[in-house]
Amino acid sequence: MNSWIYAILAALFIAALPFFLLCRNFINLKFRAFRRVAPAIAEPPEYVRDTLQAAIAELEAIEFKFLDYYQIERPNVTEEVSDWGVLLYHEVQKVYAGVAISQHSGKLIPPINVGLSSFFADGGYFSSLNLKPTRFYSLPRPEIAFVQNLGFITIGELWQAHQAKLQEFCLSRQPLDLSPEEYVETTARNSAIDMKRLIGNGEIVWVEPDRIYRPSLLVAMRWALITTPLAWSGFWSGILSKPIGIEQVVANHLELEIAKFQEQLEKPPQKISPKLQRWLLLGTLAIFVAVYATRFPLQGLFIFVGVLLLHEGGHVLAMKLFGYRDVTMLFIPFLGALATAKKEDASLTEKVLISLAGPLPGLILGIGLAIAFNNVEVMPQGNAANQSWLIPLAWTLIGLNLFNLLPIYPLDGGQVADLLLFSHNPYLGVLFKSIGVGILILIGWQQPLFLLFAFLIALSIPHSFQVAKLQRQLQKNLRQNPPSDRHDLIRRIFESLQQPPYNKFIFTQKATIAKSILDIQKEKSASWRTRSILSAIYIISLVGGAIGGLYAIVPNPKVWASMVQSLRYIGKDPRVAMQDRMQEKIQEASRQLQANPQDVKAYLDRGRAYIYLQKFPQALADADQAIKLAPKSADGYSLRAQVRRVQNDIAGSEADSKMAQTISNQNLVTLATDKLTAKPKDVGLYLMRASAYGQLGDSAKALADFDKALKLEPQNPQIFLARGQFYLEIKKYQQAIDDANQVLRFDPKFSSAYFLRSEAYRQLGDTSKANADAKNARDLESLEENRDRELDNL
Repeated sequence: MNSWIYAILAALFIAALPFFLLCRNFINLKFRAFRRVAPAIAEPPEYVRDTLQAAIAELEAIEFKFLDYYQIERPNVTEEVSDWGVLLYHEVQKVYAGVAISQHSGKLIPPINVGLSSFFADGGYFSSLNLKPTRFYSLPRPEIAFVQNLGFITIGELWQAHQAKLQEFCLSRQPLDLSPEEYVETTARNSAIDMKRLIGNGEIVWVEPDRIYRPSLLVAMRWALITTPLAWSGFWSGILSKPIGIEQVVANHLELEIAKFQEQLEKPPQKISPKLQRWLLLGTLAIFVAVYATRFPLQGLFIFVGVLLLHEGGHVLAMKLFGYRDVTMLFIPFLGALATAKKEDASLTEKVLISLAGPLPGLILGIGLAIAFNNVEVMPQGNAANQSWLIPLAWTLIGLNLFNLLPIYPLDGGQVADLLLFSHNPYLGVLFKSIGVGILILIGWQQPLFLLFAFLIALSIPHSFQVAKLQRQLQKNLRQNPPSDRHDLIRRIFESLQQPPYNKFIFTQKATIAKSILDIQKEKSASWRTRSILSAIYIISLVGGAIGGLYAIVPNPKVWASMVQSLRYIGKDPRVAMQDRMQEKIQEASRQLQANPQDVKAYLDRGRAYIYLQKFPQALADADQAIKLAPKSADGYSLRAQVRRVQNDIAGSEADSKMAQTISNQNLVTLATDKLTAKPKDVGLYLMRASAYGQLGDSAKALADFDKALKLEPQNPQIFLARGQFYLEIKKYQQAIDDANQVLRFDPKFSSAYFLRSEAYRQLGDTSKANADAKNARDLESLEENRDRELDNL
């Protein structure tokens, strides 16, 4: 149930994310307080004249007189390019008409902006615009300025609406007859008055007084509230391959769109400040930790966050090495983390190596930790206390990074496979992504967050199909007539985008498709040699990671050899196959004994095989021989105890088991004592020797070693717990309770301490306290199991 809640919360977070991004982007913009409008010095490009000609002709048909072409500064101070426009005048009605090409057409802005303006003797003015109504800035008083945004209507409809309102104003106000120069001056003066009003209202803030301003937070939030639904609407229109409805028809789309696209490519990038990058990382990390802090153990949460940081840090480092800009890492609550960056001309090699730079370092580190941990002698109790975090760290590193290397889109390995195998055939790339979505859906039935991943990737498939379809059409043309340069390639792409169904798309949709095709062409330019080398690197990484992970789990070469041998028995009856394997072991051990009659291990191996085949006399003989050759080894006694048990010699079996246990504990005492000579401060060795002394019945020496361990680490609850359990075994119940209490002072949620204290109270006859502690222990254990399960799911 919690997983479904997380999936829903993650979906809500993604739905709200554009609001915060749009708000942040808008509040960081800087605008000119006055946009310079000047007559064009040079002739406008032909595509500008052709684009504006229809609007000019329509205005001239209703008695507007063409004045001149103008160049208009863009409001954003980072954009040095001016927009083209024309100015016309209606002498009878004293109305100016301004027509300009929009650089950002969409739901709110048409491709051609048309504004009709009238000015009055009292200093006020009245304008009618073919823009959608927006209210992120407040409006001035109507007697000073009256602006009506009438939406995407025709010039004729705009003129009728302006005339109707103008007649109302003329009943009480005198319209002015301004020259073009006076029109520009009056417009500048009115703009300055409006800037002063907005400053007074706190809607804008001066960056440079009377020159540059930025919007306030309140205005940015209004803007984001208006544009977020439009952003999602445009996104879904692109996903569903539907054009965004703009009724206005613009002549000569091709040259205009090519010019706008080239301007986008050549526009200097807006850099994200290092301060903002740090705040994004730390802020999203804080939210991520807060979301999971109540659901997972602190150690598990730190391990998971650390592994994510290492993984995404690999991507970030590679991006910076390859010259990417705006490299940013951030955490996404409920989903994970990601690294983002930009580079317009990234090569196939760079993209592949960046994808591999995330999982490979963590995978190598995880395998190294797991192998190192498995090759260390595991100390009872002591190492568990000192190394308990190494095991989950190693397996989290291996599991997360090896999973990311799998060729499933959109995992890192899936992106590598898509780049190397399918950039030549985008249709196969669409199929590959669809298969990835299907796999994520299957996983999602158990882990609902994967359903959200599947949904997000599925959203990109229609766009990928559009690109694949256009790429296939374009490729035929490019084979017959290769482009001479990048500009020629862009022209050919936009020529194809003038054909149905793409001709109904707005420029933003076309530009996105064009950018994707340019990326594909860049990736396709990589040689087969490069692709082969990169493919080999990926395959070696994936296969090597899988083998390394398996070796980390099972480091013993003999186990691998046994696994290989077991392949011969596939298809056989398991019982018959096992009998055959035991017979082979007997034959192998017999050959070893012929070569070396003193080989104790061969006697033990053959004896165990005899037991499985129920040849007990032979097994007993091999056990006796092993004991004779190695009387201080517990293995021979353990084998003979097993044989005697199946022969119903219970007394003999118990005697041998006791002897095996005694020898094992004596060997542990000897081993720990020897190692303490070199490591006198190793708590694990003292705990191991204390446990062995306890099994040998030497309570005084056992307690002495517990005391030495506590002297070294007086704040270690595991030592108190181990000593408390020993007190329970030797029936010193009050001391066991005291040690359990000490553990609970360190950690009130330590379930094992409650179990220990419960049993001690029970032995003392205090049933009430025993039951209460047992209940606390079960509740905590259940909570720990749930957290472990959630962590495993994560």
